[in-house]
Amino acid sequence: QPLTDDIYSFQHSQGVSTSEQLDNLLTNESIGKYFDVENGKVLRCHVVQRSAENYGDSLHEGDLIIFVIHHIAFDLSSYKPFLKAFERACWATEYQQSVLTIPQYIDFALYEQALLTDRSVESKMNKARRFWANVMHGYDWDKIRHLVPDEGQTDRHHSGRGCSTAFTIDQDVVDSMMLFASTNNVTMFSMFLTCYYAFLFKLTNHDDDLCVVSSTANRSEKEIQNMIGIFLNLLLYRIKIDPNITYKRLVQQ
Repeated sequence: QPLTDDIYSFQHSQGVSTSEQLDNLLTNESIGKYFDVENGKVLRCHVVQRSAENYGDSLHEGDLIIFVIHHIAFDLSSYKPFLKAFERACWATEYQQSVLTIPQYIDFALYEQALLTDRSVESKMNKARRFWANVMHGYDWDKIRHLVPDEGQTDRHHSGRGCSTAFTIDQDVVDSMMLFASTNNVTMFSMFLTCYYAFLFKLTNHDDDLCVVSSTANRSEKEIQNMIGIFLNLLLYRIKIDPNITYKRLVQQ
C-alpha cells in the first residue's frame, strides 16, 4: 500500500480469472483518469492476482503488476532503466537502503530550469530560439487548418479510443529501398520522410513549403542515457520542394 494516495494511485485486485475480465481491466488502465498532474500524481500501480484465493502478499505465475505512468514523467527510453530499478528493488532485502549513485531526473530538471532563466544573448536557449526562428521564418502556420478543419476546436470530447492499420511491403520493394539507401548513403528514415513529403505535396495541391514534426529521444549526453524521466523532444523538418527535381535529389535535400 502507498504511504499516501497523494503520491501515486494504487489498486489491488483478486479473482481476475477470465480473459474478458483481464481485457476489461487492461482497457480501463489505459483510458482511466488516475492522474493529477498539477499535484505531481503521475504514477499508478495495480497488482492483479488472477486467483480468487487469498495468498496474502505472494504473487504466483500469471499474476500481474501493472504500472501506468503519465508521459509527462516517462518516455520510451525510460523503459529499460525502470525495469532494472524495479528488479533491483524486488531482489533487495528490507534492510537495504536505496543509494542514488547516479544523477536523477530532478538534477536534469534543475539544470534545464537554469538554462531557461539565463537571459544572456549568447545563452544556449537564446541561441536555440534564434536558430528555430530563422529555420521557420515565413512559414504559414495556419495551413494545417486546411488539412484538419477541426484542429482548433477546444471543446471536443476525447473518447480515449484509437485505431491503427498495418500493411506489408513486398520484399522486392524493401530490397530496392535498402539498396537505394546504402548506395546513396541515406537512412531509411530520410527515405520514408521524403515519400511523406511527396504525398503531402499532392494532398495539398502542390504546396511547395512543407513542414513535418518528428520526435527525438534527446539523450545525447551519457549521463542521462539511463535516467528515468521525460527527455523526448520534437524536431521540425521543413522543406521547400522543387517539383522538377528527382526523388534522389529530394531525399538528399
